[in-house]
Amino acid sequence: MQLTMNHLSFPICAILISVIAIYFNEIFIAAADSVVVMLALVMFLMGLTLSKQDFLRIRKKPAAIFIGVLLQFSLMPLIALILAYAFQLSNQLTAGMVLVGSCAGGTASNVMTYLAKGDVALSISMTIVSTLIGVIATPLLCEFYLSQTVDVDAFELLQSILQLVFIPVLLGIFVNSYAAAYVSKIEKWIPKISILLILCIIAVVVALNAERLS
Repeated sequence: MQLTMNHLSFPICAILISVIAIYFNEIFIAAADSVVVMLALVMFLMGLTLSKQDFLRIRKKPAAIFIGVLLQFSLMPLIALILAYAFQLSNQLTAGMVLVGSCAGGTASNVMTYLAKGDVALSISMTIVSTLIGVIATPLLCEFYLSQTVDVDAFELLQSILQLVFIPVLLGIFVNSYAAAYVSKIEKWIPKISILLILCIIAVVVALNAERLS
């Protein structure tokens, strides 16, 4: 995998847009209803870069998914807790850090994998599997690290996987399979549009929580 300075500038852009969203939150709050659409669009764009052969290849090597998901749920919440203690965060922020660390991977991780020229099919497969496992793993990890229970709506979670991951990716693969010539013409714009959409999502989320962050 390879990261260039352009790719590494994403965290800087995310920080800048977050600061802007705190002080000009009304602008971004207006787009709150579009977050789900933007998330689905990002996954559709990722689907445009894949074919069904990519997932058939992953299916033959389930060990990669198992190892990835195992490391995700074993290391991330622990690292989150260590960072929270290292920066002496409040109990509320510590709980938030551990909760985030105990959750499955999301849309941004798939885009970053694509930018790093990694295995996007594996990343998306891990997102789906870790989200399903998260129904059980996330509450257990929060109970273990925080002695707090977290309720997870399994039906709502499955619905979100279908809406935000499964269906958009399948549509992207379908379009790429039957209109590859057209997809190749816009391929260079896929990472740029994906990053822009993720930055917009970050801005909206920060804007909605501006009072707590300021």
